[in-house]
Amino acid sequence: MAYADDNNLFSLKNNCENNDVSACVTLGLNYYEHLDQITAPQAAAAFEKACALLDYQSCNVAAQMYLKGEFIDANNEKAATLFSKACRKDNKEACLSLAKMRLDGLNDEFDMNSAIGIFRRSCDDGNGDSCVRCGSLYRFGEGVKSSYSQAQHYFSKACELDAYDGCAEIGLMYEEGTVGKKNFDKAYEYYLKACDGNSAIGCSLLGTLEKNGLGVSRNLKKSLMSFEKGCKLGNLMAC
Repeated sequence: MAYADDNNLFSLKNNCENNDVSACVTLGLNYYEHLDQITAPQAAAAFEKACALLDYQSCNVAAQMYLKGEFIDANNEKAATLFSKACRKDNKEACLSLAKMRLDGLNDEFDMNSAIGIFRRSCDDGNGDSCVRCGSLYRFGEGVKSSYSQAQHYFSKACELDAYDGCAEIGLMYEEGTVGKKNFDKAYEYYLKACDGNSAIGCSLLGTLEKNGLGVSRNLKKSLMSFEKGCKLGNLMAC
């Protein structure tokens, strides 16, 4: 959307103040496309007004702004309130964000079982990142009974959906022997796929196998390349 000229902005503001929800959304989008310290609060205010007028995607957008705190003061409580309003109207994106806040310790008031259910449904709908979160929950017994078989199921599904951290996690389970006997060949296979898919942890784990000659011939040059890639992707252990 092109940024509105001053006359259009004046009209949008006036219409938004008179409870025209489409004007509030359009006003918010215009400000949002040029975010800075001046426009960010204006965008958030416009989206919040649209949210109050029952445009639930606007609730979600405003919540994301308060959660990220980009050019605006971060406010987890306000973000959770806005996500909750949208989630109650079946906005899946808002529900998922609300669940992430709960698991990340940013919203302890949200029911843990509800959060886990949201991740399960999101995974079933084909969200690979949600499958990774489910796998981690079962692997470490966070909010659910620890189950390596369930963790393997979710990590495998994540990997199939090209959520490459899931490939790294299933590889680690093979390396550690939590899905049967230790299998470095399988671990190497999954780590390689993970690293090729730009999983930082996958590259780090791949480099370790290459360095130690586990599941693959020892190759210090390849190991260094894997560590360097993992480091560039953000895994500090690879640096």
